[in-house]
Amino acid sequence: MTNLFAEDDSGALTNYSDTYVRIRLQTNNGCGGLKQNAKCRQPDGKPIGQNTQATDDSAPSMGYTATGIFSRYFVQPQSSITLSANLSAGAFVATVPLLALSHAGGRNGDAWNRTIYSRAEDFQWFLARRDGSNSVLSAKFTLSATKSIQFQGAVTGLNVAVSLARQLAPQGTLLTELTANTAKTRADALDKTISSLFAMTIAEVHAVDLDFREWHEKSGVTLNVSVPSDSAINGDVSAIGSWSLTLEAPRPSIFADVRICPASESSSCTGDIASAKTEVIAEVRAADVLSFSVIPLAPPNTALGSIATYVSQHDGFSTGIASIAAEKDAKTGTAATDSLASDQLCKNILQWTSALGFSSLDQDIILWAVATGMPSIPAKTGKKLLDACNDDNVKKLRKK
Repeated sequence: MTNLFAEDDSGALTNYSDTYVRIRLQTNNGCGGLKQNAKCRQPDGKPIGQNTQATDDSAPSMGYTATGIFSRYFVQPQSSITLSANLSAGAFVATVPLLALSHAGGRNGDAWNRTIYSRAEDFQWFLARRDGSNSVLSAKFTLSATKSIQFQGAVTGLNVAVSLARQLAPQGTLLTELTANTAKTRADALDKTISSLFAMTIAEVHAVDLDFREWHEKSGVTLNVSVPSDSAINGDVSAIGSWSLTLEAPRPSIFADVRICPASESSSCTGDIASAKTEVIAEVRAADVLSFSVIPLAPPNTALGSIATYVSQHDGFSTGIASIAAEKDAKTGTAATDSLASDQLCKNILQWTSALGFSSLDQDIILWAVATGMPSIPAKTGKKLLDACNDDNVKKLRKK
């Protein structure tokens, strides 16, 4: 029923190192509409697997064929098909239901439930670390089909589970060490729900590990899906859709929507990493950075999960600020003395934010925002802090 193949091109490799990436999972054009569509076949019109030949585009959509009176009273057929994807890359984990179909014919008539997730891209951004420790994207696609489900509301139950997971385990914009366990709990819950609602009699699994450091701009994998008729899950199947797993264009900062991609693709695209960083530095504002949520909390407690709160709650922060403020200024006309307290606090802030999962650019942006935007830090103290960590990014930020 399923066929997996890789998509690639001969272009230059995409450099994801020290940038944020986000997974995109979506149906291809003309696919996923419960229609036997010629566009859902492999390139060059090749068959996509046993009994899954592409059909003419004029083929009718998957209809709702009523169960005969005899079958409804004596056989009462029930069938269900579900397709899900389990994705992981380092601390990032997600379970995504893609397709859920069920049909029950009983004495009171027929009942159909059909749900298609055509586009799943509400995933968290995560940092592709320089050492490649989280650059392997693991994907497992599972298609299950059965003639017996535990209750007719299985598809409805799955939809409710997805909605509850979003409310009870909200996701922030960025995957950090503080939110990794919440993301895993959400994925595990959806995985268990799918397993409990749909008893499996036929199961097909495609598992693949992909190192996206070797990906080109259009690289990814595509899963072609074919399903049988409502009445016989082990009968002939027809192609109805395909899903593609790709990565969005990388971005050097989580604080500005600037992507590294050809400018012709989107208004947020910039052609190279240097230009992207320059544009980010021009756009960021200290107040927005400090209020950025690293722990998603419901109102009115959103500020408790902000970057400002996270940085200031460390023991070394308050003592560091006090030590810098207590240092005497160098006399006018003499060389400025090195500030050991400023140097130590600079290193601490960079280490705290690096461990949390921020890029090197964003570490500098957070340092700048703390030094210039926190009311509790006097301007003179903030200047000393920036002097201690005055790299190229910080120099550009100080000119804003």
